[in-house]
Amino acid sequence: MKLDLILQIGKKLKEIRTGRKITQEELADMAGISPSFLGMIERGERILSIMTLFRLCKALDVTSDALLESGFVHERKVRYSADAAEEDPVIARIANVLKNRPDKDKKLALKILKKMFRG
Repeated sequence: MKLDLILQIGKKLKEIRTGRKITQEELADMAGISPSFLGMIERGERILSIMTLFRLCKALDVTSDALLESGFVHERKVRYSADAAEEDPVIARIANVLKNRPDKDKKLALKILKKMFRG
């Protein structure tokens, strides 16, 4: 379980970094760590300290939730939405629109939908 979480954090970190077109060298420099250490974190080979997590989040301008949400709770949410999408093609279309958007856009869309249908 611990190893899976470390792998998920590294995967999410790499996803955010590459999505912003930042190299490992650039992010490592911004966070004050070596590029090789960053590579090991992204591959789940090393456990990062809270201070390193803080510096990486600051360098990427994200909250720690953006990296930590990538664990088991996130996987469960994906499974539920995948089940719902199989049952309803409109939900599948909504999921496809949001699939590759940043987390903040997804959260905003959810907030809008909740407000819209509280009614």
